[in-house]
Amino acid sequence: MLKTEISKARIEMFEPIIKGSAGVEYLRKAFADRYGPAPGAADSLPLTAQWISSLERSAEDEWNEHNHSILLTSTSHVGVLSFRFIFCFERMV
Repeated sequence: MLKTEISKARIEMFEPIIKGSAGVEYLRKAFADRYGPAPGAADSLPLTAQWISSLERSAEDEWNEHNHSILLTSTSHVGVLSFRFIFCFERMV
């Protein structure tokens, strides 16, 4: 419990640094200090690399499904708008 509180306080103390322009550089350095250089991250974090690799296909499937739903939504909106325009135009004539 005390460790958690100390970690939380430490994060809150560094929050302005992390949010500022120096944040990315700070996080890069912190990562490199803990896990080594970023290009070697797959070697130093094998379980994380394995987990990310296992998600790659499902992420691609989700992305394709998302794009497909957007396409369907935009197509159906065009149909509804066309129908409304024709309906309003016929009522005017």
